[in-house]
Amino acid sequence: MTSASLAVLAANLLIGAYLYQRQPLFRPFVVAALVIHLAAGLAVYKQPQLAASSGALSMPIWQPEFVNRGSFLIGIASLAFLIGAVLATVPSRTAPIDHGSVAKTAKYAALHATGKALPLGYLIVALWLVSRGFSPVFSRTEYGLGSVVPYVGPLLNALFPIAFLIGLFASERQRGAGLLLAFLTTVCIFATGSRQLALLPILVLAAQRVRGRGSIRASIGLVLLSWLGLALALQLREQAEHGLIPYLSALSLPLIRAGVVDSLGNLLFAVPLTGWVSLRGNVSAGDIITSVNPLPGGLTDWAEVSQHLRYHYFIPYNGIGELASYSVALLFGFFVLFGVICLAATRVAARNPGVLGIVLMAAPAFPLALLLQYNLRSGVRMVYLVVGLVCLGLYAARRGVKQDDSHGAHAIQGRR
Repeated sequence: MTSASLAVLAANLLIGAYLYQRQPLFRPFVVAALVIHLAAGLAVYKQPQLAASSGALSMPIWQPEFVNRGSFLIGIASLAFLIGAVLATVPSRTAPIDHGSVAKTAKYAALHATGKALPLGYLIVALWLVSRGFSPVFSRTEYGLGSVVPYVGPLLNALFPIAFLIGLFASERQRGAGLLLAFLTTVCIFATGSRQLALLPILVLAAQRVRGRGSIRASIGLVLLSWLGLALALQLREQAEHGLIPYLSALSLPLIRAGVVDSLGNLLFAVPLTGWVSLRGNVSAGDIITSVNPLPGGLTDWAEVSQHLRYHYFIPYNGIGELASYSVALLFGFFVLFGVICLAATRVAARNPGVLGIVLMAAPAFPLALLLQYNLRSGVRMVYLVVGLVCLGLYAARRGVKQDDSHGAHAIQGRR
């Protein structure tokens, strides 16, 4: 490593340690930022082996120049992200978060969800089975699942994480019914071979953080389980037959081991790709403006712009590389702002300890992953989603406070 890279690493560790102590709910993001930076350093160390094992299509990217550059830029992005979180703590005028109170409120939200939302979770699973057709779920020849009613199946797929969260919360009061819903949701996701398998442990981790629970060891275990979920999903997609029964038959230790190796290479490929895009991408101001435009792609020139924002038809540029290609200062500023948004999301999540709070805790993980793997536009759209969720959480928290004040006033009048 160069002296500049070591300085960035030292700064990341110092700021990360500070945030880890001061912002308990932000700890998963601190760990994620540091792990991503360290993984980028691993790519530098393992560059010869990774280059030798790469395919003919990606081998030209696995050059020391691009790997070193990408590792440094990912370190800069991680540092900017943590600095943004620090800056967000300075002007905060909100009262300190009482994590004991948060845990109690989360328990109340869980009990409330038992009576209100548990039937909704089961309804999501039942409608999904009906819309997909029972037989293809158990066994089919193609990876993709058809839908008896157009668009209904994919929509219900997107609601699976919500059903899973409902099951987690409901298990506080009705343990059997809640855990059964979470189990059925997991089985349905497994039958599709979806990458949502990697999301489920992250949702459990977010639920623990919002409730004020979970040790460091448990958090690390859930992150590793998420990685295994991603590895398993990637391998299931490559099977000759698809569905619940073929996937269960294919489960084996060699399959999971192969998936771990493939997923590691897939994740580390973001390092040289970042370096290549930053040096050879030639991203213009117009490209950046189109990428951050919140309008649907059909209302912008994205169809045209996206054609040249890729190394190959199957390898799009990644968001970090695009930002750095235009300006490293822009990369730094973007991730400072993203750090502010992520910290805001955790603070708002603490005041919405129900399902919305858990979604707020988990949602920022998506832009982090997308900006490493996919175009800037994909990551920015998820950032907009996080901002929208933060606004919704603020509204819900204030409404809850007003309702509590109203109940208190009625109670006082009743005593008089």
